[in-house]
Amino acid sequence: MQRLTLDFNQRNTPWPLPGVILMVIGIVMTIVTVRYHAEIDDDLMQSESHLARLKRDVERQRLFDKQSATHPVGDNVTGRIRRSRNQWEALFSGLETAADETVTLLSMEPGATEISVRGEAKDFAAMTDYVKRLSTLPILADVRLTDYEIARDHARRPLRFSAKALWKETPR
Repeated sequence: MQRLTLDFNQRNTPWPLPGVILMVIGIVMTIVTVRYHAEIDDDLMQSESHLARLKRDVERQRLFDKQSATHPVGDNVTGRIRRSRNQWEALFSGLETAADETVTLLSMEPGATEISVRGEAKDFAAMTDYVKRLSTLPILADVRLTDYEIARDHARRPLRFSAKALWKETPR
């Protein structure tokens, strides 16, 4: 009888090429899948935190709306804001309608109790007419010309002037 020798540690055969390729593809696919899952997880966490922040903001707004609707202070504040917006709109539209092609509004500086307006006029009559038109605005009182000078550096030599007026009702 012939003797049988078994060698379990023998590695004479190289790994088959298709098996190695499949193993490398499997490892690469596993790495790609794990990274993709991590990115999706991060996006999900960011979306959840953004959604939670939006929910808090909506809840705060609902609470504010509920308080302002039932609380007299809320009505008072809302009324003040509305009146202030209306006063500013009235002032801006009044300044626009008071000006014409002979007068250019250069600046407006609102203060707590008065407003200062600077402009250029074609001549003295245009300047005084503009100040008179400002005095007819319902939001302004005691409109007065405070200063004027001829702009000698300009070819047409317009009058640069300043006017001040008091607020009839101070915007807040």
